[in-house]
Amino acid sequence: MAEALGLVSSCLTIIELSAKIVGWCVEYSSAVRSATADIQRLQRQVEALQIIVQGHRDLVEGRNGAKLSVSNNVRQAVDACCGQLFQVHEKLKPKKRHSARNLLGIRALTWPFSSSDVVKLISDIQSWMDIMDAGLQIDQCAIILDTNQQITLSKLSTATGASYNSHQNEHAPRCHPETRLDLLSQIRQWAQDPQTKPLYWLNGMAGTGKSTISRTLAEYFASKGSLGATFFFKRGEHEQSASTLLFSTIAYQLAYAYPAALPHIIQALEAEPSISQKPLKEQFQKLVVGSLSQIQTQSRNLIIIIDALDECDSDQDIRIIISAFTQANNLNSARLKVLVTSRPELPIRLGFSGYEGVYDTLILHEVPPLHVEADLFIYLMHEVKLIRDSFNRTVPTHRHISLDWPNPLQIAILARSASPLFIIAATMTRIIGDRVLGSPDDQLSKILQDLTVRNDIGGNISATYMSALSPLIAHRSSRDKDHILQQFRAIIGPLILLQTPLSIECLGRLLDIPHKLIDQTLDSLHSVLSIPNTPDGVVRLFHLSFRDFLLNAEDPGNADFRINEADTHKELAFQCLDLLTTRNPLRKNICNFQWPGTSCCGISTEFKMQCLPVEVQYACLYWVHHLKNSQVQIHDGDRVHAFLKMYFLHWLEALGILGRVSETITQISMLKSLAQFESASEALSFLEDARRFVLAYRHITAQSPLQLYSSALIFSPVNSVIRQTFAEDIPAYVTLLPKVDDDWSAALMALEGHRNMVFDAVFSPDSRLLASASDDTTVRIWEADTGEHLQTLEGHDSSVYSVAFSHDSKFLASASKDSDSNRLVIMHKNGIIEGWKWDKGTYERIFLRCYDLPKFRSLAVGPRMEFLALTVEKGILVWEVGDYNYLLRANGFARFIAFSQDSELVASVHGTSGYINS
Repeated sequence: MAEALGLVSSCLTIIELSAKIVGWCVEYSSAVRSATADIQRLQRQVEALQIIVQGHRDLVEGRNGAKLSVSNNVRQAVDACCGQLFQVHEKLKPKKRHSARNLLGIRALTWPFSSSDVVKLISDIQSWMDIMDAGLQIDQCAIILDTNQQITLSKLSTATGASYNSHQNEHAPRCHPETRLDLLSQIRQWAQDPQTKPLYWLNGMAGTGKSTISRTLAEYFASKGSLGATFFFKRGEHEQSASTLLFSTIAYQLAYAYPAALPHIIQALEAEPSISQKPLKEQFQKLVVGSLSQIQTQSRNLIIIIDALDECDSDQDIRIIISAFTQANNLNSARLKVLVTSRPELPIRLGFSGYEGVYDTLILHEVPPLHVEADLFIYLMHEVKLIRDSFNRTVPTHRHISLDWPNPLQIAILARSASPLFIIAATMTRIIGDRVLGSPDDQLSKILQDLTVRNDIGGNISATYMSALSPLIAHRSSRDKDHILQQFRAIIGPLILLQTPLSIECLGRLLDIPHKLIDQTLDSLHSVLSIPNTPDGVVRLFHLSFRDFLLNAEDPGNADFRINEADTHKELAFQCLDLLTTRNPLRKNICNFQWPGTSCCGISTEFKMQCLPVEVQYACLYWVHHLKNSQVQIHDGDRVHAFLKMYFLHWLEALGILGRVSETITQISMLKSLAQFESASEALSFLEDARRFVLAYRHITAQSPLQLYSSALIFSPVNSVIRQTFAEDIPAYVTLLPKVDDDWSAALMALEGHRNMVFDAVFSPDSRLLASASDDTTVRIWEADTGEHLQTLEGHDSSVYSVAFSHDSKFLASASKDSDSNRLVIMHKNGIIEGWKWDKGTYERIFLRCYDLPKFRSLAVGPRMEFLALTVEKGILVWEVGDYNYLLRANGFARFIAFSQDSELVASVHGTSGYINS
């Protein structure tokens, strides 16, 4: 900053001196005829200098001035320029002489420079200008490069609110400075010790304070400069629960938190701009592991914190994420440490199983009860005293609560009742401080009274939440009570089951309930819900335990306020359909695009909101989810079937605009599961054809949604149910329809991605996955139902000729002509066959044999890896793993080969013929 101010001052001096020198040159030019040419040349050069320096000054003082660095060369040039201009100015300034001409007011001017002096001056000025220009260009280039990096980084899809220091987490609690001391110290020591394991799993039941601990640790590591990234999963928040955004968000944060990684992340993005859409393991490998591996030296540990992994939207992805993080110890330079917190749910436990040697763990609800109660006592006493002081500051003196309140014994009872769940303690303090419910001392007395009824953990959760809810219906008539509870279920029921939180206004429009009525219902629930001050703010649960409490059908304590989950999902589903058909109906070309080929890729969020308001977006995205969870069956001619026949293409168009058209395939499968052929044959026929339609045209719909009408419909088969149902939506300007097949072909979808010929493809035994082997040296994994590309396996040096799944679908073997490979089963060109097993984060070779083999074509592995089969030029070879003697040698040409699940039969294919050998 001081350098910039000094540069501005020097520039101002140059500008002032230049103006004076130009003035003197004008005067000398008229007085000294013999040096006119030299004078004018110097004048022009100084004027040019003045313009350049003025430009520098404007830039440095402008809004981007802070981005301009001041190099030593530029500063030295400016200082030298100042000094020499001052000398020129002094020489040009006329000397005072008391001659007769002066007395008459006539100046006697003599040009003080020779022609060679002028040439040197002009050369010097030009040199200064060149140095200043070069410095400016370097700065501008740096700014442009920085801007380009920002643009490149912006291509990463990130989750808003996932960072510990996001606005959404601004008011979320941190640990009290005097609580959790041993636990926090233990995790800090793990993070700072390079010899500890790279992964740490902090697990505990709901409400034990995992997220609070995560935020506290994140702030600590950030203050030490060792925090790399954080991701706080949150169920019910679309982006914060999306596993697909995890690694791209981590990479984005790493780029800013760890500048050494920035160029490598940029390089990965430039090499593959669509990396955010790639499979999770590929994202982690290229964006995180690949970037950090290229850093030469790293003296400190780099910490990544993943909070509430159990709230991730995909159980399958949870296992992939954990598996990816176990590779953190493979980094040579950057010492990466990953802290994961979660409930001990089954998908998490399965994800960590098999990696016992790679991670440390701590179970929160197994921390000694006395330690937990002591921490809870400190927290509760601190919070309740704050509530007392706040109350006393805002009420008349006669209403003040005594400064010896609360009684430590009362707080000890609260702490013992809340243990080991910090969420109970936090809810207690919100209830005590809620003015709507009563004064703090009265509320504390009510809570203590409720807690005496039951003393188990579940009972205390129920009692705590009932302390917040029971005042809603206390001392009410039966009629008023029924009305209040009906209104509660109509508003709070949907609110706790929303897939993503909505504002009060949007919730009102979705449910067709005036937002004033919603405000009235929420007014008394500030202790259990995060309620914004404005109607466009989002309403959120403080904790998922409140949702669990209301939905628990076996808790006698919640009988009055219990929410029927299936009925509420049904109400939400039909409210969504009502919104999309009546109150804010979908229609063709809902964004009023001018051309059918208009791409929606560059559409701004604001424009999407104009076309599809938030509540309409919600209805489009989640009506199927709510219908599925309502357990309602679809029948021919019912409300769902009618919606599909009228609005299916409009719904698909809206999903295309939102960039979510690929989700339609899964949603159609959900709808099919709700229909039985006996009562929904027409609906099933429609849904099956809709699935074929989406599989065929999802890519063009995602890019240009209006192509649904001008291309997809007219190129669909003549007998397509979708084409026949929506024939009137074909544009009038399409007067000559192309000739198409009568029915869909047997091909469900085309899988694109390999760069060269595909040599083999095989389904997993559970039929969920498809693996393909290619001449491009890769193996690709696809989701069989949707055709979605899940993962690319790299590592082979040469073409991959064959792939095979193990019996349990957990392992994949690939065969190639590699001289060296890291796949599970490897066939070398010299006849060596190796078997490898992936176990606990490392490869383990389980067999190695050398055979005298002719040229091979395809490889198959027995379901339990006990047999190997190989197709060669003139036959099939089968042998037991570890044995050199063939069990079977069958003559004849074969291209592909596979074992039956009991290993009793071997099937082979060549051309259009198939053969089975036993």
